[in-house]
Amino acid sequence: MSVFKGEETTVPGEPGNLCWRRLSFSGFPGLNFGKVPDPLLLEFLQKYEYRNLQAAACLAPLLARDSPSPEKAPVPRFSGGREKFWVCFFGDRVAGLLAVKGGLALPLFAPEFDPWLDRALAALPFRENYRTLLGMKNAVEGMEKLCPGPRLDFHYLLLVHPGWGEAPPLPRKDPGEFLIRRAGIEDLEALLPLQRAYELEEVVSDPARFDPLLCRRHFQNQLKGEYILGLWEGGVPLAKGGTNAQGLGFCQVGGVYTVPRRRNQGLSKALIRRLLWEMDRRNRRLCLFVKTANRSALGVYEKTGFQPAGDFKISYSRS
Repeated sequence: MSVFKGEETTVPGEPGNLCWRRLSFSGFPGLNFGKVPDPLLLEFLQKYEYRNLQAAACLAPLLARDSPSPEKAPVPRFSGGREKFWVCFFGDRVAGLLAVKGGLALPLFAPEFDPWLDRALAALPFRENYRTLLGMKNAVEGMEKLCPGPRLDFHYLLLVHPGWGEAPPLPRKDPGEFLIRRAGIEDLEALLPLQRAYELEEVVSDPARFDPLLCRRHFQNQLKGEYILGLWEGGVPLAKGGTNAQGLGFCQVGGVYTVPRRRNQGLSKALIRRLLWEMDRRNRRLCLFVKTANRSALGVYEKTGFQPAGDFKISYSRS
């Protein structure tokens, strides 16, 4: 069963019949797990999802072959109704995917498709003035050409962990008398100040527009659906971090934060190592994007085995 509609837009003059096709979910009532979609899309995401895991995570519930279980890292549910998905074909293979959620556009393309990227984006069958563009730098900059008006850009480096191999090492003992454990909804009030500080420091472009209620709701949902770790000393949280998006084989790391007075003491490194171990034994690899100017964070991730995988970018509309 294919998930593709007949709706199609072809790019004339390109070899291999480059075209866009709209995803249709009419054949999947309720988007239940266990359904097998078009194998070309599945193969593409298994190979390239790390290049924009937030785009892949939108489709993960549909593409997952197994039902979720407590032993596995949680898979985010497809919300339905608002998302649009277009797949770019280059001949008989999938070259890219564009996921659109409200004013957020998430382009994901195979790196070997770069020579035709601008041409394909220019032929998109629909145009919107996206408030936010997120993805690999070249894909975001290609879409910026379609979005008139001033924009605010942030530059990152995409990092990918190769995995531990056949057997992940046991996590090292927590430094000092610290405790690292999975956080739950019962830890919301204790960890919320760290999440708030993280968003003000790393996420929001204008602190005056920070919404504390939205921050609370977002973090509450993460505690329910993602794998969040907290590092505690005497019952006081000093650091936090975990997953914020999950695809077929990758989880994206996000929200890693250490209170300023305890930085440069190895706490973030211990937290990341524990998260690597937890995800590796669930057969999940980790990826993330970090600001290029954040040298201390880059050092932590490099010391825990992450490797650079390309330039990443987030672009916000100023209008």
